[in-house]
Formats: sequence, structure tokens, C-alpha cells
Amino acid sequence: MERLQCSRCTHKYFQAGEQSESSVVASSSQAVTIPLSRQLTTDQDTFGRTFFSDQFVTPDHLAFMDDLPFDDFLSGPIIACGLSAIANIRNSVSLRDSARRHYATAIMALNKALRDPVRMREDRTLIAVMLLGMYEPLSWESSHALHSWDHHIQGAIQVVQMRGVEQLQTDFGRKLFRALYITILLNAYTSEQPVADFYVSYCKALDADLATQRLDTLAVLGARLAGIRAGYKRRDETDETLERLATTLETDLILWSEKMLADGLPPFPFDDWPGYARNEVRSCNLYRCLRIVLSRIQEAIYRRSWPHLARSPPSPQHYRDIRERMANEICTAVGQQLNPVSATQEARLPSTGAETLAPASVAAGFISIWVLEIAGTALLEQLADTSISPGGSRTLVLDRPLHLDPASATSVRLGWVIGRLNMIAEERGILWARAVSEMLAGEKRILYILGRSRFSMDYEMEDTGA
Repeated sequence: MERLQCSRCTHKYFQAGEQSESSVVASSSQAVTIPLSRQLTTDQDTFGRTFFSDQFVTPDHLAFMDDLPFDDFLSGPIIACGLSAIANIRNSVSLRDSARRHYATAIMALNKALRDPVRMREDRTLIAVMLLGMYEPLSWESSHALHSWDHHIQGAIQVVQMRGVEQLQTDFGRKLFRALYITILLNAYTSEQPVADFYVSYCKALDADLATQRLDTLAVLGARLAGIRAGYKRRDETDETLERLATTLETDLILWSEKMLADGLPPFPFDDWPGYARNEVRSCNLYRCLRIVLSRIQEAIYRRSWPHLARSPPSPQHYRDIRERMANEICTAVGQQLNPVSATQEARLPSTGAETLAPASVAAGFISIWVLEIAGTALLEQLADTSISPGGSRTLVLDRPLHLDPASATSVRLGWVIGRLNMIAEERGILWARAVSEMLAGEKRILYILGRSRFSMDYEMEDTGA
């Protein structure tokens, strides 16, 4: 049997893990050596665990954790994530160092589990990989964090595949897969690759749970879009084939939304929903993101191949209207999702007692970041200069702030999106959100390739398909 190891676990930083005098800890971008004498306090461990339970676990984010008792193996990644978020909120160097130590210890424990042919298939091993993947967006220090996150998710995909479809025969196994399948989809989008071969069959094997079946269906539709995006990038399918696949997918997405409305579950306001339906905001926003990304591919295919396609294209304004409407609806829904609950439900951060966060605020932040990124780029389409790259792609040049014009409703809305992302970074402790807000705000000279819904540093990268 081939030995499975998390590629993060075999990084050179961790080859020194057996040293007696110091442990070598890897951050997202560099290694730092921290003496073992600086041990964590019991209070810090408790704070990290409690914060994680209060802020990360909700019915639509890590729901399986409610059924899982803590043990030493999972305490490492749990405390690392909890302390990392608190450290970011407080800008605390000592807490950040503590989070890194827990992260390093958890990486080495996971590596040991992955070398065991029995333990590598256990629920706790898959959970540890998932949680360590969450640490990267929290501690985001540079673009290298994206590569580290990708390594963790690829490791999780391998573990899921080895566990087989039998893992879905238990309620816990289904919860665990549902906690991961949208992350797998997001990973496919960031890498412009199709989802793993098993993904769709596993999604279809899930039970018809009323509270999750709409998201299950959308996960399958999202997998089809990932395949279209990969084919568009690699050009291993003809544009005629891609156009046909995209048109069929658009029809199925619209049917999905019509069934949502027929079931009496509008995307907002939350207060009018039955209890289980409050989770549907995630499905609705994923639907809107899929529509935005799909419409860009459709428009790009028509621009590239018309008049050689059999079907006449809609006007470019048709696709722009779709993206504008979806972006506006995302902003409305995310605004309600991120709003704190009543003050009587507030949970205090440990130690100072001065700061407060509504329960599950960090979870809401995680769910919202990619959604806000897609909405923000749709708004930028209405504001930014569009250029044509040497390869013929329509590209936005994001080199100046476009969210500061009070006379433009679109600019104001973009400013709101950027403000929400900064709030998620500063008040929810997820530094990935800051990286996204900087790109949307034009703080870095960067390009956005519309047909591929992708940020790029230069035209050369885009034209070579990198």
C-alpha cells in the first residue's frame, strides 16, 4: 500500500520535529524557531477550545463537531485555529506564537496517523486535515498560504477517496462529507481543475435530508461548472461543446432556483424562515456565485468563437445584468448573515472581557469571504477599465481604488463589500479576508481575467494558462 502523507507534513520545516531543545514551527510563509520552554498555559488552551466551539461550529459550518468529544489528537488543530483567530483580533504576538506551536504539533501528530493504514481512514484523521486546512486562511501571511491550504485540501480529498462511499452509510460520515464538499469545490475553482472523479457519485449517494438536499444538488451543479472552467482553460474541449454544456447547466441552475421559490424559501429575510431553512442562505449565495462565474464563461466563449457557434449569443448586457443582480442579492444576504445576534446572546472573548462577538461570527466570516470576492469582482466590472490581453482575454486592471466615489451607487456598494472583508479580518480574525479586500481595493497592481474569474499578476501568466 502506498503511504499517504500530507504534503504539508513532509515540509522541510518539520524534519527537525524530534529536536529536544526547540521545535521548528512553520507559519504560512516562513519558519520560526521557538524554545520549548515557552509552553502554553492551561488557560490559553481552554480559551482556544472554548472560542472554537462558540465561533466556528454552526448548523451549516462544521456541524459534525457538535457530536464529537475532544481528545488530545484533535485538541491541537482545534486550539491552533481558536488561538489564531483570537491573536488576529487582538493583534497578539504571543497568542499567534502559541497558535503556531499547536499547529506544528498537530502537523506532526497527523503525519504519524497518515502512516498508519488503519488510522489514516478514521474520522479523526480526516477532521484533523480539514481543521489544519482552516488554519491557513486564519493565519494568512502571504500568497504562500494559498498553496499550503491547497496541500491540506488535496490531502483531505485523498483521505475521503480511500475511505470509500461506505463512509456515507452513517449519519456522522454524511455530516463529515457535507462539511467538506463545498471546500473541495472551492479548491477546484481556485486551481481551475475539475473535481475528483468520486465527488459527484458521493454527493448523489447522500440521503435526502430536507435541511441539506438543496446544497447537495448545488454541489453537483457546481462540479459541472468546475469541469467547464477546466475545459475552458485547457482548451481540451471545443467551444461548441463548452457552449452546449454551459447552456444546459444554466437551465439546471435556473430550475434549482425556481424550485427554491416554489418551496416557499426566499433568500431573505431570515426572520420569516422556518428554523431549518435559515441554513439555506449558504445555498442561495453559492447559486449566485455559480451564476456569475458561469455567465462570464458563456460570454467569453461567444466572444472567442462567434459566429462559428450554432446558437446566436445573447447581448453582452444580458450577462452583465445577471452579474449585477446576483452581486446585489449577495450583498443583501451577506449583510444579514454577518450581522450579530442580540446582545443577550453575545459571547465574551477571554481575558480582557472588553471585546464581544456574537456566537458563530467566525463561521459566518468563513462562509462569506469567497462569496464577497465574487460579488466584489462583479461590481468592479462596472467600474474598472477593461483591457484585452495579448491572448485575447477581457481583463480588468485593478491598480487604483474604485470604491471611494460617493456619487456612484456601484462604488458605494463595492466599498461596503471591501468594508465587510476588512471587518472579517479585523473582528473575526480571518486574515484571508484582508488579502481579498486589498485586491478589490486596488492596493496591489493586479489583473482580473473575466472569462476565467481569476486574479493574475500579469498578462504572461494568463496567456500561458498558468
